[in-house]
Amino acid sequence: MAGLEEKYLDSIRTIMMMQKTVLPNWTISPQLMMVTLAFGFFVAICNTLPVFAEKVLDISLNERSETCPQMLVKARVRHATACTLAFITPDRTTDFLLPSTYPATNLDACLNNSVLAANLTELGNLAFNTDQLFVLKRKLGEIYPGGLPQEEIEKLGMIVTVYTIEDISQWNITDPDVLAAAMENSGSAEMINALQSHYLKGLGVLNAAVLNTIGGTMLCTASEEKLKTILPTEFRKAKPLDISTCSQAKKDIIFGIAKVAFQDQTGDPNTYYNLIKPYVGK
Repeated sequence: MAGLEEKYLDSIRTIMMMQKTVLPNWTISPQLMMVTLAFGFFVAICNTLPVFAEKVLDISLNERSETCPQMLVKARVRHATACTLAFITPDRTTDFLLPSTYPATNLDACLNNSVLAANLTELGNLAFNTDQLFVLKRKLGEIYPGGLPQEEIEKLGMIVTVYTIEDISQWNITDPDVLAAAMENSGSAEMINALQSHYLKGLGVLNAAVLNTIGGTMLCTASEEKLKTILPTEFRKAKPLDISTCSQAKKDIIFGIAKVAFQDQTGDPNTYYNLIKPYVGK
C-alpha cells in the first residue's frame, strides 16, 4: 500500500506544478482539481492492482503448498510422467526393441495397466533393465493390491527378479508348475531357496517334479506333516534323494513311503534293495 500512497502523492504534486509553471495565469477550479485527483487515484490503483494480485496469488500458492503439499506433488508428477511417445498397444508387447524404445519413465507413462495385465507373459519375456522391471512390478501391485494370483506369478518371467523374499512370503503357490517357473527365472540362489521354503510351508503338492527340483536337502526342511503328504506313486517316479540332513523322525517317514513305493519289487531282492538303499540307515 505504500506504493499506492506514493503514486497518489505524485498526482497531487503534478497538479501543483501545472498551476505554478505551465499555467501560471490560470486558475484551476475545485471541480477540475477533484476530477484530476480522482483520475490520478484511479491510475495509481490500476498500476498497483497487478502487483497486488500477483502477491495475493503467491501467498495463496504458498499456503496451498504448505497445507496440501501432496496434492501439488501429485500434480507435478502427473505432468512430468505424461506419455510423450506412442502408447504401448497389445501388438507391441512382443517387440524385442520395446525395452530400448521406452526407458523407465516412458514405460511407466505409456503402458496402461490393462495392457500389462492382458500381456504379462509377453512383457515378462522382454529384456527390460532393472528400473523398467521395477516399473512393471509397481504397476502389477496396482492391478493386484491384494497380492499376485498364482496364475500371474507363473507369467512373470524376468519380472520375478525384482521381487524380494518378503514379497515371496506373501505368495500362495500350490501349483508345482508355478514354483518351477518362478525358480527358473529367479536367477538367485537366495530367492530359489526362499521360493522352495515358502512352498514347503504351504499347501503345495509334493509330486515327482517338485521332489526332483528341490532335492533331498531342501526336502528335509519340510515339516513331518508335509512329508506325509508325499504319495508313493510320485515318490516312485522321483530321482533318488539325499536325506542325510533329515532328522531321524523325518528319515523314518521317508523310508516308510519308499517301502510302499517299491513294494512291487520285493520279488527281486537285488532290485528292491537298490531302490530303497538311499533311505536305509541314513
